[in-house]
Amino acid sequence: MYLDHPGRVKQTLDTKIIIIFGAIMNNLNYKSFYKRNLPHYQLRDTYYFITFTLAFSLSQNLINKLKQEKEAYELIYSKLSDTEKNEFKLSYHRKKYDYLEDYFHKADQCVNYLKNSEIADIVIKSLHYFDKVRYDLSAYCIMPNHVHLIIKPYKENEDKPCPLQKIMHSIKSFTANQSNKTLNKTGQFWNHENYDHLIRDENDFYNCLQYVINNPVKAKLVNDWKEWKYTYVSEDFLEK
Repeated sequence: MYLDHPGRVKQTLDTKIIIIFGAIMNNLNYKSFYKRNLPHYQLRDTYYFITFTLAFSLSQNLINKLKQEKEAYELIYSKLSDTEKNEFKLSYHRKKYDYLEDYFHKADQCVNYLKNSEIADIVIKSLHYFDKVRYDLSAYCIMPNHVHLIIKPYKENEDKPCPLQKIMHSIKSFTANQSNKTLNKTGQFWNHENYDHLIRDENDFYNCLQYVINNPVKAKLVNDWKEWKYTYVSEDFLEK
């Protein structure tokens, strides 16, 4: 059984522990906006392109640059026409993920646990475990030190989707514990921060999908995306 958040607290636990547990779970409830180090947004009935990385430090310069780019993007985007918005949106996301990819690839020689097939398999099983339960799993690509993922959260109750932060917490907690056991190590396995992009329309979706599957090609690990064994695309999006 895969690790998930406990659904019940034993009566024998100290009252303070119960209060702390409740506070943690409240933090994982659905929010239309939540914030850690970078801006995140969650809307209902939509897809997300998510990137999460192994535990290595992003430079403060890169973090500041991403924040500034996001703020400038939101300010300009709201003032553009529909035609201008599409072009500007694509340009912004290409630039943002180019920054990140360049940084990730440079860090490859330092931290690359995901090259280990046992570790990659742990991540793969975890991603598929809640497919069709908490979310639709559209695609993913597991790179040597980071993971790209496209999902659509399912509704957890009548009108709210399963919180994105709850989904990612569950995936990362389980895979971190299992990976550390496999590697006989302790300590932080994943960076706490995720980089998520709300997919706005069909064109945006397929641009993100192309980005995910062609990541190993861009990194010159393979010549064709189908050669990378740690790439998955749902049959719903494959050509028949």
